[in-house]
Amino acid sequence: MELSFFNVDDGYLEGICRGLRSAFLTEEDYKKLSAADSLEDLRSALEETDYGPFMQDEPLPLAVPTLSQKCREKMASEFRYMRSQASGPLGKFMDFIATEKMIDNVVGLIQGALNRKSSHELLARVDPMGYFQEMAAIANMDLTTSYEELYRALLIDTPVGKYFQAFLTESGSQAAAHSAEHGGRSLAEVASIVSETDIELMRNSLKKGWLEDFYAFVQSLGGTTKEVMTHILKREADYRVLRLVVNSLSSNQQQQMDRQALYPSFGYLYPEGTDGLRKAWNDTTVRAALAPFSSYLNLYEQCKSFYVGQ
Repeated sequence: MELSFFNVDDGYLEGICRGLRSAFLTEEDYKKLSAADSLEDLRSALEETDYGPFMQDEPLPLAVPTLSQKCREKMASEFRYMRSQASGPLGKFMDFIATEKMIDNVVGLIQGALNRKSSHELLARVDPMGYFQEMAAIANMDLTTSYEELYRALLIDTPVGKYFQAFLTESGSQAAAHSAEHGGRSLAEVASIVSETDIELMRNSLKKGWLEDFYAFVQSLGGTTKEVMTHILKREADYRVLRLVVNSLSSNQQQQMDRQALYPSFGYLYPEGTDGLRKAWNDTTVRAALAPFSSYLNLYEQCKSFYVGQ
């Protein structure tokens, strides 16, 4: 019954999606790419594929960053076209996909602005799938003198504002929380939080909020979308937990507590595995917490062995 009326709203986009899928590089294409001795050879190998036109106007010599950016621009262009044709739940679903890239872009812009990178350099590095109009304003801000523009841009103007609001609330001290109850957070508090917080903790905090919202949304959809996306998002949540655990084993207690607050509130590990990992402080206790989850334990052992070998 679910698919009986599918074509009414989404049939056209399904056709577009199938067409884009047919343009994926084949095994033979990859063989040609692996035989390329230079970026010019690589461009020549792509000429007979859908990637042929996307580099044809680029002057020599080609550069790896240029190639990478052009690939992202091609995908973003196709994504934006599909988003422009989507409505209802599908449109919101695609917005969630773009939001992750927006978070990466905004965090990257803040980090670059704090390091006084030029706006041109910052904007050249953004992922085009996560581009939005206010990004140029963030890139041009001088965060060494004032945070008023940043506060307004992040919390009011950007599509990811609510995740920054949650991050600022969770990152503030008791005094900051008190001031928020009496008229909101001061610019001095915003400046302290943004400039002193580890940039990766900021990124992971924002993505935790995004991931939990995405999960709640797909639960509301039901049907095949819920079934497929629940598995994908639970795996993503578990991946983030495991990455945070591994990266914090050599950290001090405060840093470990900070990272524990970033664990998503769902996943195959949640809640038993997550609770066990919260208490883990070394390799032995991590393996004990993962013991009931054989696939993750095996993955942890493989990854640990790889990094030790390096």
